Amino acid sequence: MLLWLFGIAMVVLTVAYFVHGKYMSDVYELSDNNKTPAETMYDGVDYVPAHPAVLLGHHFSSIAGAGPIVGPITAASLFGWLPAYIWCLIGSAFLGGPHDMGGLVGSMRHEGKSIGEVVDRWVGHRGKFLFLSFSILTLFLVVAVFLQLSADSFAADPAVAFSATLYMFLAIVFGVLIYRKNFPLFWMSVICVPLVIYACWFGNSQEWVTRVFTLSSNPALEWHVFTPAAPVKVEASNFESLKEAHPAIFGSFEEFAEMDEAAVRTAEGAVLAAANEAKFEAQKSTDEVIRGVPSYAEYLRMKPALKTENMETWRWILVGYIFLASILPVWLLLQPRDYLASYFLYFAIIIGSIGMVMGSETLEIKLDMFKGFHAGGDNYLWPMLFIIVACGAISGFHALVGSGTTSKQIRKEKDALLVGYGGMLLEGLVAVIAIGTVMIAGGMLGNPNNTYATGFGRFAELIGIDPRVGKSLGLLALNSFLLTSLDTATRLGRYQIQEFTGGRADRYTATIITIVASMALVMTRTTNPAGQVIPTWSAIWPMFGTANQLIAGLTLLTLAVWVKKGLKKGNGFLMYPMYFMLVTTIVALGFMVKSTLITAVVPNYLLGGMSVVLLVLSLLMAKESFTALKNE
Repeated sequence: MLLWLFGIAMVVLTVAYFVHGKYMSDVYELSDNNKTPAETMYDGVDYVPAHPAVLLGHHFSSIAGAGPIVGPITAASLFGWLPAYIWCLIGSAFLGGPHDMGGLVGSMRHEGKSIGEVVDRWVGHRGKFLFLSFSILTLFLVVAVFLQLSADSFAADPAVAFSATLYMFLAIVFGVLIYRKNFPLFWMSVICVPLVIYACWFGNSQEWVTRVFTLSSNPALEWHVFTPAAPVKVEASNFESLKEAHPAIFGSFEEFAEMDEAAVRTAEGAVLAAANEAKFEAQKSTDEVIRGVPSYAEYLRMKPALKTENMETWRWILVGYIFLASILPVWLLLQPRDYLASYFLYFAIIIGSIGMVMGSETLEIKLDMFKGFHAGGDNYLWPMLFIIVACGAISGFHALVGSGTTSKQIRKEKDALLVGYGGMLLEGLVAVIAIGTVMIAGGMLGNPNNTYATGFGRFAELIGIDPRVGKSLGLLALNSFLLTSLDTATRLGRYQIQEFTGGRADRYTATIITIVASMALVMTRTTNPAGQVIPTWSAIWPMFGTANQLIAGLTLLTLAVWVKKGLKKGNGFLMYPMYFMLVTTIVALGFMVKSTLITAVVPNYLLGGMSVVLLVLSLLMAKESFTALKNE
């Protein structure tokens, strides 16, 4: 079955590239005789022509993130693998692909500016204000979330921090040698890519990596492992001996029969705590790491405090990194780093493809093909499948990338087919492989990341790679794209703020605004309906999926207006996907309003209120666009 699913996906995506891709190229009249903004507006900072292989690497790794893995796995576990599989194929070929390529070409034909500028030209100033307000706020949330997730992944695994740091420096060397010393791209790739991949193994095998890249005040204690004492079950048979050993715990009971269930549980907890304390004290005499820790209770308090300190230190370092990634010339850090990072994803595609082909006979499919139209709560197949899958089929974030960084670097118009459409089809293939991993897992193994990594490890085992190593590589590849999406989103926020202010904010000011607003979401706290104190970004993250797909729908609508009014061409290939995405996301927002405000026992005014605001903004933007179409 895996072989058939993979084969069908390859055929569909390949045919789509050559047939539908050519059709869109003809509509846009792509010609290498036309100069691109990278050439006509070259400034050595943002507008820099890039080799198509390098630009595809940047674009692909920037739009990928964890999206084409987390979304399809979650959707397949809820509704079955078949609906998720069909949507990933149809969506990437006929919705996400036209959306991504259109966003890239539309920006390329409008001086490399964002979709907001396309809205300004063909819909109106009010539409531009609405679109940029919406997309900038969404980017603040994206930067906040990926900043926190990146800091968490760095703190959780020093090998990840080591390899990511290494290829930051390699990226700078790569950029300087390619763009300033004219070294051949092929030989630089041959040298740098193996170094980045080797860093994965090296980082896991060297003790000094753990010591140096753990940024707490006591790395040895943070990673120290203490094996707790075994729990003791209090019963009539051992009551007397336990009472003799722990008179303070059992002194009020003359015999076991006097103890009710609650008293037994309390006594078992107290006995275990005493046993742990005694074992800890005994180990201190031979263990230098914990010799200075006064008690086991203090040990339990110190370890999470050290992990938090480690994470927070990495978070501030990453703030510095994304500031530099936003303001430095794109060829010096962002573009080459993303290019090198893309090889992790290419590697994952190769291993996943081999696994889908070779594992067809040996790996058992444990997940149901179809689980039903309702997965509980508001999780109906429509609209939620099409919101949850996100990047595996279509994502508004892709248009922000295509019209932000990518359009300013494309050197030939025809490269838009490979980079814009080809990049989305590759992402659809990643989504299919991700669905394959959850199919053999039988469902969610804790979370989508672990599910994917476990399945990836089993695929890798088919070609002789230790499954534990394969799982580690899968996680490392996944984590590396958190950073890629983070630095790109920061630069996109800078671009859009500069456009929003009419160029009055320079690149330094716009970057600072983006980072400060995002850090505010990370550092501030709010309460959820249950009364728990949580970070602000965590409170509003559940609405990101809908907001992201709403950007996709509005982008398709904007592009349709431009194709109809500006190019004087048929826009059905954009209008039909737009109708579907716009209706789907508006219904999903309606579900969120209902569940957070109307039917909730404890209303969630933050989420519900923001959902209402998004609903109003989207309807106003749609009204502006349809009016522009009507007034052709």
